[in-house]
Amino acid sequence: MGFFVYQICNLNNDKRYIGSTTQLRRRHQQHLWGLRNKRHHSPKLQNAWEKHGENAFQFCTIAEVESHDMMVELEQFVIDESQSVQEGYNINPVANSIGALPKTEEHKRKIGLGRLGKRNTEEAKRRMSLAAIKRGPIQRSRESYERGAAKIRGRKMSDEMRAKLREAFKNRKPRPPMTAETKLAIAKSKVGRKLMDGKFVRPQ
Repeated sequence: MGFFVYQICNLNNDKRYIGSTTQLRRRHQQHLWGLRNKRHHSPKLQNAWEKHGENAFQFCTIAEVESHDMMVELEQFVIDESQSVQEGYNINPVANSIGALPKTEEHKRKIGLGRLGKRNTEEAKRRMSLAAIKRGPIQRSRESYERGAAKIRGRKMSDEMRAKLREAFKNRKPRPPMTAETKLAIAKSKVGRKLMDGKFVRPQ
């Protein structure tokens, strides 16, 4: 497995998108597909692609390194040094590698801070909804439920969080009554399922 940091460079103005991956050719194809179909996750890069045309952009490798941590560290360095968020096409100021290896807790925290306050576009919500419909109900075993329950069992909520929840519930609008069609759809979704600890699950 290789660890690569790459760039997509606009040859007309030298503005760049910086990324990293463990599958360089596949990542290149993913970028091309998104840009050609007007579905790239970076609206800045997508707009520049539409303005300057495909021939104005060059995909090339910056460096190949020895480990996942080195890859993410180098990606972050190049993002910062090239100011690819302020002046280029990156939208996330924190290196967010799609590499196959797991991220550290500190890296996850930085990604979360980078996305703080951001909302998914309507198009992104639609794609996620279609993907969930295609995937179907998530099947979970009893052991899976137990592992999830063990993580939160005995956990105490802070006073600050309790106050926020009280405020949210106080301002929440009452839920409108369900229509007959909605009730029928819910009933159909439970056909073939069984109760496990008070939850409907698909039989294994």
